[in-house]
Amino acid sequence: MKISRIMIATSAMALGTMLAWGASPAVSTSATTTIQGRQQRTPAESAKAMVDRIDKAVTLTDDQKAKIEPIYEKAYTDAAAAREAQDMDKYREIMTQATKDAQAVCTPDQVAKWPTMSRGRRGGGGGGLI
Repeated sequence: MKISRIMIATSAMALGTMLAWGASPAVSTSATTTIQGRQQRTPAESAKAMVDRIDKAVTLTDDQKAKIEPIYEKAYTDAAAAREAQDMDKYREIMTQATKDAQAVCTPDQVAKWPTMSRGRRGGGGGGLI
């Protein structure tokens, strides 16, 4: 009997929470969304940030920036679809290819200085701009 009351109370609270969450209005008015408490950038914003990061490490020309940014914008768009489908192998493949395509625009000296992604806070390894 006691367990039944607890189960009913818990179910009622869960239902109330779900109804309140579903009725809440969308807060974000920009293309940027929030997922799991983290603000997500648009593919264009992510591409711009990546080009800025690469430029800081290897000093890109304006022509190189103009060629690399669309490479990463397309990659981030395609990678988002792969992530939605929970296909992480496809996601890695897309980002690895984008890095190769971007490096093809650069000189060998620039490629030698190419930055690597550090995942220290997540506990993952480095390697490439994946």
